[in-house]
Amino acid sequence: MARCNDLTRGLAAEYGAVVVDMWDHPVNSRDGLLSEDRIHFAASGQAVTATEMVKSLSHVLARSTHL
Repeated sequence: MARCNDLTRGLAAEYGAVVVDMWDHPVNSRDGLLSEDRIHFAASGQAVTATEMVKSLSHVLARSTHL
């Protein structure tokens, strides 16, 4: 997984993509974080991920408007 994350970050940097890394996020300790398949986030985890993505995109947009 670490190698996959490194590749993802490298490609994101190369193409200017935004990556939100949830690996060490505090939401990971939340009960009921995962769906029944124990692989994907449940709705609450998806909501936190979406919030983090919006925050990351807002930082990118703020930087681009100040150029």
